[in-house]
This record gives sequence, structure tokens and C-alpha cells, in this order.
Amino acid sequence: MPYRACGPFVLALLVGACGNSTAPSSAQNRQLDNAAEMLDAAPQTLNAVDANALGPVDSDSTGNGN
Repeated sequence: MPYRACGPFVLALLVGACGNSTAPSSAQNRQLDNAAEMLDAAPQTLNAVDANALGPVDSDSTGNGN
């Protein structure tokens, strides 16, 4: 008799587990594709970007620009 009481609970667990999917949705696929395209277009290293991004660096360590 106690097994019959567990039946609906087990059935609810099984039905709930069927809805969970690890496959990405179409919107998530688009985001992943966009991210992959950005990574493919990015430079292999950021050395050139770091060297030119800040321009001339002020040697003043106070941070006030004087």
C-alpha cells in the first residue's frame, strides 16, 4: 500500500525531468555563434593593443597628471 502513495510522486519527478534539456535553445545558439565569431576576429595576442591603447604614459605616479 505505501508504494501506491509514492507512485504519483515518482511520476511527477519523471515528468519534470523530461522537460530539462541540456541542449541550448536557438537564442542561445545565436549568442554562442556570435561569441565564436568575435573570438575568431580578435587578435591572437593583445600585445599590440596594450602597447598602443594608452598612448604616451605619464611617468607621474601620483595620478594627478602633473
